[in-house]
Amino acid sequence: MRYLRATALAVLLALTTTTLSADGLESLGTDGTTVRDLVVALRLSRDARKASGKIKPNIVSVDWTKESFIIPAAGSLQGSNGTFFKSDVTIANRRNVPQVISVGFLARGVNNGTALVQKFTIAANTTTIDNDFVSTRLGKSGLGTLLVIAVTSTAAGAPVDDLAEIDGFSRIWTPQPIQPGASSSIGTVSQAFESIDLEDSLAGSFGYGLKQDENFRTNLGFVNLYDAPNTFTIQVVGTRGSTTFTQTVQPYSMEQPSVPGGILGDFVIRVDSAAANFNWWSAYGASVDNRTGDGWVSHVH
Repeated sequence: MRYLRATALAVLLALTTTTLSADGLESLGTDGTTVRDLVVALRLSRDARKASGKIKPNIVSVDWTKESFIIPAAGSLQGSNGTFFKSDVTIANRRNVPQVISVGFLARGVNNGTALVQKFTIAANTTTIDNDFVSTRLGKSGLGTLLVIAVTSTAAGAPVDDLAEIDGFSRIWTPQPIQPGASSSIGTVSQAFESIDLEDSLAGSFGYGLKQDENFRTNLGFVNLYDAPNTFTIQVVGTRGSTTFTQTVQPYSMEQPSVPGGILGDFVIRVDSAAANFNWWSAYGASVDNRTGDGWVSHVH
């Protein structure tokens, strides 16, 4: 019980001593490390800790990831009807020492294994907020997945930092689509993406609360964190219709197809992954109101 109280106190202290900064990320550029290098290093690090028994259940449960996470969908890209999507990204360092992180952008539809990651440092106990992160911090455009992994130092090829305590969040937003009879947008619409662990889903996982009918549409997102392409099988069961389809995702990449099948009503999905990629993948559904652009995200789990 004494250990339980001490751990809870440490969590509370970390929350109350965090500094909020709009300019807390210091860019260090790239050291030649690729997306594949980084993910393989994380996988080997976790395998070694599991084998040694160092990964154990938390006595006091916390919902932030420790040394790594992904933001499944982030971007900087032109849409239709006067829309332009940007991702405002928050990254937190919960430790009382500065933290080095490596960040990769897994661009949609291509193998990003050889793409270079960029390093940043975050001050101790600091939460950073960067508007239009993909463009302003990474110099990228389009839609993709953010990969964030903590490393031990600024040295080239530094190992994964098992002691890191990092977390993140992203709001992808756009000016509201121009409504009939209007000459300009009158506000914004957005969707929220929480930080997700890289070992996210099992071979068969479910997503709930989605909708596709005369007024709503749905896209599904898939992230593949393995060396080989992965084909997902998606079963859609709705109140007004059902369908099944497949989607292949390139290595270290993401895809965001629209749901086929026309009118489905309210629906749930089951996503099955190929056995070769049992759990290093993630998926989500995003439903949008065609009239206003309002939408919501359902994490497949």
